[in-house]
Amino acid sequence: MTLCNNELIGGFKMYEQNIKMYEQNIIELLLSIEKQPRLYFGDDYSLMDLRHFHTGYMLCLRDLGIKDVHILGAFDNYVARYYGDYLTLDACSYVIRKTETKDAAFRKYFELFHSFLEQNHLNQSSIKQGMVKTGDG
Repeated sequence: MTLCNNELIGGFKMYEQNIKMYEQNIIELLLSIEKQPRLYFGDDYSLMDLRHFHTGYMLCLRDLGIKDVHILGAFDNYVARYYGDYLTLDACSYVIRKTETKDAAFRKYFELFHSFLEQNHLNQSSIKQGMVKTGDG
């Protein structure tokens, strides 16, 4: 049984909308974590806690069969270019290696995250409207 083109296109559009929704959710969640990190990680939080969160979020999406959420990977690439360091795999590891204290690392991560959002023309209103662009620069 073959699906007609309209059904294929409709299915692809729905999948694409779901990807944008997950990317929108992760951005909003990261911005919430920035505002109240103790709420998510407790009093003694660090960027390693956020790194574990990233890993868990991506594993959860993979378990759900969702493989095309690229916003965190695009941010990893952005941070790698910022530091000119392509040896580690994720933004948290780059920032931890390049800062002296855990507080400085946490602040620097979100400074870079806001810069990444700005470079990709992602602000609160575009995120809420689902206009998430996942290119890495």
